[in-house]
Amino acid sequence: MFWKKHKRKLILAALLLVALAAAYFYGGGAPGIRGWRIAQESAGPTVTDTSALTAAPTVTAAPDQPELSADPEGTPQGSARAETEVLLDAAASAAGQASAETAPAEVEEQPATETEAAENPCHCTLSVRCDMALAHLEWLDASVAELLPEDGEIFPETEVAFSAGESVFDVLCREMQAAGVHLEFSTAPVYGGAYIEGICNLYEFDCGEPSGWMYRVNGVFPNYASSQYALSDGDVVEWLYTCDLGADISE
Repeated sequence: MFWKKHKRKLILAALLLVALAAAYFYGGGAPGIRGWRIAQESAGPTVTDTSALTAAPTVTAAPDQPELSADPEGTPQGSARAETEVLLDAAASAAGQASAETAPAEVEEQPATETEAAENPCHCTLSVRCDMALAHLEWLDASVAELLPEDGEIFPETEVAFSAGESVFDVLCREMQAAGVHLEFSTAPVYGGAYIEGICNLYEFDCGEPSGWMYRVNGVFPNYASSQYALSDGDVVEWLYTCDLGADISE
């Protein structure tokens, strides 16, 4: 009965309330719109990511430094890089030029030297004699005397080849071996090199204490070991047996 009697008034009142509520919320009167919220119970601590809130660092170029530009591929370029590239290019160019200049010379020089030495060997004249031993047969043991040539020529004067840098001793050893002539020597600091003890079974002291083998180059008796005397092209080498410390074979 009441509803039917007051139906129209109740509907108007409801519409009025709806209009007022709408005006209240949309007009800015709601608590959330004013900037505060109703507190809600939190289930645990809140973790906030601050990485997005951190401002990006600002890079400021010094007034006296030129601004870097980008090449077509996006690579920064500047005066420092340009100078470095120039220095590196210059160093590489210099190294390549030096290699190109020196490498061929080293490769070509060695074969040329070996070929030249083979085509143009050095020569010297070599002879070995024991005339003084035959001149004093009374001092010489008979078993040794019968092994010596009657004319005293153990190795005739012969032109032989040798390589640059070889010594008198080197040539004597090679030629005596090739000719089948007995040779015996020793090496000791007291001699300063190789010392010839015997040739053709004729030894030092066989004709007395002052006897032994001596060598002469171009008419001169060197005062050092034959292994230390480097030969020169055209030298004349003589090996002579002395019975008086060289006094009997000196001219």
